[in-house]
Amino acid sequence: MRPSRLLAAFASATGVLTCMVLPVAFVSEPLRACWTVPALFILPGLGFARGAANPLDRVVRAVVIATLCGVPLLVLGRHAGSLAMFVAAAGIAAIGWARPAPRGERLATGERVSAVGVGVAGLAMCASGWAVVRLPLDGYWWSAAGEELPEAAEVEVGEGWADVREVGAARVLAPGEGPGNVEMGRGIVVLRGAVGDTLTVDGQVVPVERDPTVDPEEGPVPRYLAAGVASIAVESAGVVTVSDPGRDTVYAIPSAEGLWQLHESGELRFGHYYQLLNMVEQLRWAREIGEDRWVTDVQPPLWTWPLGLALFANPAGGPGAGEPGGQPTANVLFLYLCGLIGLVGVRAVTTWAPRAPLVAYALPALAVAEHVRLMLEPGSTGLPDTVYTLAVVALVATPSGFGWGVAAQLARYPGTLVSGLYLVLAGRYRDAARLAITIAALVLLFGLAGLATGALDGWIETATWETGPEHWHGETSPAVLLARAPTFYVTWLGYAGAAPLLALTGWNRAVRALLGTAGVYSLLLCTIDHFPSHYFLPLLWLSVLACACARPGRWAWRHWLAVAGLAYAVAWVPITG
Repeated sequence: MRPSRLLAAFASATGVLTCMVLPVAFVSEPLRACWTVPALFILPGLGFARGAANPLDRVVRAVVIATLCGVPLLVLGRHAGSLAMFVAAAGIAAIGWARPAPRGERLATGERVSAVGVGVAGLAMCASGWAVVRLPLDGYWWSAAGEELPEAAEVEVGEGWADVREVGAARVLAPGEGPGNVEMGRGIVVLRGAVGDTLTVDGQVVPVERDPTVDPEEGPVPRYLAAGVASIAVESAGVVTVSDPGRDTVYAIPSAEGLWQLHESGELRFGHYYQLLNMVEQLRWAREIGEDRWVTDVQPPLWTWPLGLALFANPAGGPGAGEPGGQPTANVLFLYLCGLIGLVGVRAVTTWAPRAPLVAYALPALAVAEHVRLMLEPGSTGLPDTVYTLAVVALVATPSGFGWGVAAQLARYPGTLVSGLYLVLAGRYRDAARLAITIAALVLLFGLAGLATGALDGWIETATWETGPEHWHGETSPAVLLARAPTFYVTWLGYAGAAPLLALTGWNRAVRALLGTAGVYSLLLCTIDHFPSHYFLPLLWLSVLACACARPGRWAWRHWLAVAGLAYAVAWVPITG
């Protein structure tokens, strides 16, 4: 072995171990995740990925290899301890760098500019949204009373509080040893504390629960893990008592103005009822991967393994803590994947339009910014949808191979439909046939596994619910269904900065494949009775890439308009769901 390769192998192994076992208990969970996530999801595969000539292809291949290696690494960590997992990851990295590899080529100017733009966009969105990224699960809450508050009102804080802090019209209160007093009209008093802690307001008592019951017919709904939020709607608050004054925090919210000021500050974010359900279930399922659960039986399982590995490697209490990581680690992994989607999007532009004008290469960076904004602002970073979008964009960027189509299906139910549509419209009929055969084999495999474990009936029932009744709720009237379509398409155009319309004016083979796939897929989504922002992620990327690969025209006017439209969307278009 050459000394240079030996040195590279040693350096890579040392780098992985340093990132993973550095004693950083004093650093917060989201900051630790900023280096533990890359240490697990790119460094172990970089050496093996040197066979790819293009540097961006090397990055993508490194992530794929590292993620595949993460499956046995997580199992090893669960059963032999985290140190064994870290040493094994370092060994994988060293072996990769010890192997010979050809010299790589240089990126073209457009790719270099776009890759830097993707990095800048990702860092800018991370910095601007850091208050959201760092917020743990117990910083999110929902209450029916929160939607009925007066627009503006005031609150007066009396005696009994150790500390009082103003966040706009709301007050953040640190309890003292005894009861505290709050005076306001109709409002909400909120407790943020450990599960089991109680809040008492003038005789009303409510505990912090993992699975609170809001609707008796629905029963308990998952919402929190070890800590959470409880709230009491009041007509005139008075004496407030908490069960653990040294640890709990109380919020006095007199108005809708105060509620949204807390939300925007990142202090306490008001989410949707089912959005909180999605967040906690993702964390619960991923924490169980490799030990109590091998796949999730509610959604396609691909996303659970990367998230489970990230949570296990970055405990919430720091190195050596028993509690796995939480929402901040999931948020950092989400940002990491968004950056990867951006780099893959750059390769997609090069694949379809190698002579695209330089301005076209600005579009992937803006799409990254819009992707992050659409997911961070509602508060649910949605790993399944981001992994699904990554698979769709990677399929577009890959001249051959259908593996990303399989990955799309393993991340979201429409994966085969979207991937198959693209492969057919792109003229890749052989890959489309291979994809269909592979998915059929996977369905058969899962069916046999379900029969063997007795879980098949439950899986079929769940898949049937999630692909039909959950989205249409039994509505069959054509008039009602078609009436939803205009809102859907206006929302899509707004989020994508009018990129679909601009792409249509530069029709070519790339636009036919990319925008054709998005257009047919949209027919499935446009009649659903709700339009959360994560539905639009694949449509956003397909339409933006179609615009980037459209015929340039004189002075590349449509690309300049798309840049302006996406910039406007990121800065001013409101998120409606």
